[in-house]
Amino acid sequence: MARHQMQQSTHSMLHLTGEHISFRNLPDMTSLFLDFVHEFNRVRAFYSTIEPNRHALLRFVPTITSERYPRDLLADVLREQNREFGSSPATFDRIEQLRAPDTVAVVTGQQAGLFSGPLYTILKALTAIKVSRDLRTHGIAAVPIFWIECDDHDHAEVSQTLVLDREGRLTPVVYPIASSLAGKPIKEVALTEEIHHTIDHLLGLLPTSEFMPQLEQQIRQSYTPATSMAVAFGKLLAHWLRDFDLVLLDPTDIRLKSQLISLFSQAIQRTPTIIERLLEHTQRLTDAGYHAQLRIHDRLVPLFIEYEGKRSALVYEAGRFALKNGRAAFTEEELLRIAQTQPERISPSVVLRPLVQDTLLPTLVYVGGPSEIAYFAQLTPLAALFERPAAPIMMRASATLVESRYSKLLQTYGLTFEDLFRGFDAVMTSIVETSLAGDAAAQFDQAQLSFERRLNELRHLVANVDATLVRAADTTKEKILGHLNQLRTKFNEAQARKAETIYRQIQRAFNTLYPTGELQERHLNVVHFLSRYGLGLLPQVLDVLDAWPSDHVIIRISV
Repeated sequence: MARHQMQQSTHSMLHLTGEHISFRNLPDMTSLFLDFVHEFNRVRAFYSTIEPNRHALLRFVPTITSERYPRDLLADVLREQNREFGSSPATFDRIEQLRAPDTVAVVTGQQAGLFSGPLYTILKALTAIKVSRDLRTHGIAAVPIFWIECDDHDHAEVSQTLVLDREGRLTPVVYPIASSLAGKPIKEVALTEEIHHTIDHLLGLLPTSEFMPQLEQQIRQSYTPATSMAVAFGKLLAHWLRDFDLVLLDPTDIRLKSQLISLFSQAIQRTPTIIERLLEHTQRLTDAGYHAQLRIHDRLVPLFIEYEGKRSALVYEAGRFALKNGRAAFTEEELLRIAQTQPERISPSVVLRPLVQDTLLPTLVYVGGPSEIAYFAQLTPLAALFERPAAPIMMRASATLVESRYSKLLQTYGLTFEDLFRGFDAVMTSIVETSLAGDAAAQFDQAQLSFERRLNELRHLVANVDATLVRAADTTKEKILGHLNQLRTKFNEAQARKAETIYRQIQRAFNTLYPTGELQERHLNVVHFLSRYGLGLLPQVLDVLDAWPSDHVIIRISV
């Protein structure tokens, strides 16, 4: 099994150790992702020709720094935005470095999820920070930048987060966004007084600890009525990552949008070519046996438009552009006029967003998750079409935080982290049979073998007398063995009820380590861990993470 120990981090009363597990041993990993991480040459044709490692990126720096970027304007905007977010002095030092022509950016980003959203948001930020530090030790002026996806209008995704309550139960925390705001970019969704109730609900779920007063203050200072959800997200990240030099970016600023007029105009004028190139490239990807993360169709337009206060998708047909919902249509000239005179109304779809990032930022590498890695494989032709270097994508850190009580629990019952992938019922059955039921499992096994042997003998007997009875013999065998399995299940359930404490402990372990049958990082909010261990946990997690991730990391926390 591909797993090995890695570095340790100690700080204050906490002790963290990391253990690598190959992505090949994780469930639901696609062949495209696994080949990207482990066999890049197999998928090189679908990505930037730059392999996502230190040595290749060091050679790529001159290509990026030779391009033109709105560096001074970018730095001015970032200073204003990060002042509003409350970023650290180290962040402002990095912003000033962006003015220099030899500075590059390590970029990552995410939607402005409630209270930071899933744990992978933090892991993305930490990876960008770690990679930037590593590059600086090799003489490269690298700045970590977090792109807050403020144009996003998927309110259902950003308005809720999943938290563990004091009893270890998975509990959704939801901020109710009024239905009248449906379709509005998240930057334009201002919090109401209702946010106080949402925060009260969140805090009521968390354990009492010495870290809670500071955590509560940070959350309440960030999420206040009249603040947009995107700004609140930025403020909270600035609080939690204050020990670092991460630069936060809101790309919806009108000054930045004005720098994209040429790109938006070209995207409008070249829509038929964009569709053709993406369809051809996606076909090559699927012909190679890989999946297509994005649905590329012959009506695709890589832009959204704000229409009547709502962010709306566009489609292309018969030489005209129309809202996907059919409520309005535009000629090419009309859409170009909007892009050139009101660029704030235009925003990129996921198809064009990498090019938007690379137009504004000297992007050396983008830090993304498995889904982003998958859709980048479909977008490679666009860089050449727009005559820009294609910045490579690299895998963000992937990790599961394991508290000592769960490490001990798994050890007690002889379980590994990978055993959780079998599911709760299978793990409980294993525990019952090995730890609670004594030799009952062996007795059931013996009974099953005995029944099977005798029933096979009877089948042979009736077959010699009347071949038409064989089917009846098989049906009888199936029913008898089925009843035996039902009895076994009921016995195990009865044993489990006798061990209700163990049942609850295992359920809590699943809720924490493998919630809803998926990796922890995809669902749980980091606030659970910050409430128990404080903000000092994050620098230690950074110490344990690899700058160039190629495995999932089990981070064990002990006090």
